Amino acid sequence: MRKRIICLLLGMILLCGGCAAAESGLRGYDAETGYVYVLLGKYPQVIDGGTPEDGRQAQLWRKSYQDHKAKGEMREKDIDPAQVEATPILWRVLAADEEKVFLCSEYILFPSPLDTDRKAYRKNGSDFGQTELCRKLNGEFAESALTEAEREMLMNRETFGKIFLLSVEEMDDKSLGFGTNKARKTWATEYAIRACGAFVYQIKMGCHSPCWTRTQSKTKTNAGRCTKQEGTIGYYDCTNPEEGVRPAVWMKADGYRIDSGSGTREDPYVIVPAEKTEEQ
Repeated sequence: MRKRIICLLLGMILLCGGCAAAESGLRGYDAETGYVYVLLGKYPQVIDGGTPEDGRQAQLWRKSYQDHKAKGEMREKDIDPAQVEATPILWRVLAADEEKVFLCSEYILFPSPLDTDRKAYRKNGSDFGQTELCRKLNGEFAESALTEAEREMLMNRETFGKIFLLSVEEMDDKSLGFGTNKARKTWATEYAIRACGAFVYQIKMGCHSPCWTRTQSKTKTNAGRCTKQEGTIGYYDCTNPEEGVRPAVWMKADGYRIDSGSGTREDPYVIVPAEKTEEQ
């Protein structure tokens, strides 16, 4: 009896220790257990409900946008992006170490050109920090999606600020959970498609959407590298307004705390700024 009680107590200690470890920090992608997911910031994503991975629904969202664009006039059922309520952004944790946590948005949040000036992009595209999209991510998007305290949680990346896109090399990195065509596929939110015009591939192809990387094409310098219909990496003219934007960030390892959640896709961790001490 005594032995059984001791075993139960040890089990409880180990269980509590495991819970504490899970809540103390984030881990990166694991080939066996997959990703950890977090919620951070808010952005318009849902209009009438539905799931981005629902192919037929995504096609209807796309048709709704195209109908409005073709008529060139507002109708009662058209969407005013300014009136769409912002909801928490779902991120997957790609990697984590003692310094930083590497996150990328689970979904395409909006479409955008890399740059509307081909000449400027040909000259500056190898430096993503000089593109219009980089300025948009670190300006308009950052201010609308993240509070000042949440922006303080993020690290600056070289020359391109706190919010950026994945590179082709990162999209090929199996340690981040990518490296295959299937793993590179991503879907756009209802807001991105129906209100902003993100492109959607056909139902037989999965109704996912293409997204930019921050890598410039070496052979077509007026084009940026991006995902294609099978999840392959290709390129498209930098002025394409229908290409998806899937933001990525480096979060300071000591800049956050886990407020709630279990880290699954269905019950992601809710991330909030770490509480500062008087010394900080």
